[in-house]
Amino acid sequence: MSIKTLIETVESSKEFKEFKKEHKKAVLYSAFLLMRQAFGNLIVETQQLDYWLGGEEVAEFFLEEGNVKSKIDKLEPSNDKDRKFTELEPKVFDVEDAEKMIIKEIEKNSFEIKDVSKIICVLQKIQDKQVWNITCIIGITMLRFHISMDGKISDEKKGSLFDIISVEKGKGAKNKEKKEKKK
Repeated sequence: MSIKTLIETVESSKEFKEFKKEHKKAVLYSAFLLMRQAFGNLIVETQQLDYWLGGEEVAEFFLEEGNVKSKIDKLEPSNDKDRKFTELEPKVFDVEDAEKMIIKEIEKNSFEIKDVSKIICVLQKIQDKQVWNITCIIGITMLRFHISMDGKISDEKKGSLFDIISVEKGKGAKNKEKKEKKK
């Protein structure tokens, strides 16, 4: 299902209409897809739309067995007191269009689509530009890049899952040191 179709499906549902009565100022700020590879094809496992309710609350809408479901959740605390999320623009370079670009990017980095375990696709605004933020997990390798709404690839990065682990590990060590200094 395309993001455009997902938005139409969610926003025309009874569940969403009831939600919108209570949360008139809710803003669609993010779309999330989790994909996997099967027999050389990309298959969408999870689709979710995120609406910011203001403050620290968001509503997540997703399809479960063909039905629209939702839950309201709290955001991680932020030091940014003016945290604000920008509404997605209706013009969307859809993930179905981006699939060919994702596969091309995977092959450009000397991998094959059959090697991919997961692809995380997040439609969001980064510095006022709406992009697909793509992360491909291939073994212990991560390919990360953005696809703009005009179909151009930018911010390409290739790394290892171990890079994330070492950053988190280092971050944890620093926090532990700070706590010990306070004692």
